[in-house]
Amino acid sequence: MQSSTLRRRPCSARSKTLHKEHSSFAKLLDLLEARLDWVPGGEEPDYALMLDVMEYMTQYPDRFHHPREDLAFRRLQRRHPDTRSVVEELERQHEAIAASGLRLVEQLEAATKATASPREALARSAKLYVAALRANIQLEETELFPIAAALLQADDWLLIDAAFHFREDPLFGSAIEERYSALHRHIARQVGCGCTNAMT
Repeated sequence: MQSSTLRRRPCSARSKTLHKEHSSFAKLLDLLEARLDWVPGGEEPDYALMLDVMEYMTQYPDRFHHPREDLAFRRLQRRHPDTRSVVEELERQHEAIAASGLRLVEQLEAATKATASPREALARSAKLYVAALRANIQLEETELFPIAAALLQADDWLLIDAAFHFREDPLFGSAIEERYSALHRHIARQVGCGCTNAMT
């Protein structure tokens, strides 16, 4: 399995938050990928756990993290026009990731209800999703986060924050939402959640 360890780079307080969220998402990608490492004739993958992962990915990263990044990168582009092509590529990636995530949720829902025999197709979808999100994170971390840390100011981040109703991370934040409690316990046991209120 490919490591999801991300190299930490100097960054502002706000971009540190985005980096921390990337590290959390990387743990989930590792977890999702591990569930794909089944062998023919072996036990069925834990589709319910995979569905928990993907419901979180489509409810928090796709609806809050990525749109916030898009706003930050657009502001960055105004300060640094040479970033335009990368910013546009990242926006396209975010749209594609969101769409593929919703398709994967549908496949996993079908699998948990035993209404299909989706093993091979589901595995392909999940692997493509994992690869796409890892590539997206890597591009952001290497190309734009260092520039954003240097050029975006407090006023920029205030305007970015004002565009969203604040929502704390429901899985890795200080208060774990009930629907993610089982997933949180699993992460705490298996890969570490990076939080102080880990449930064991």
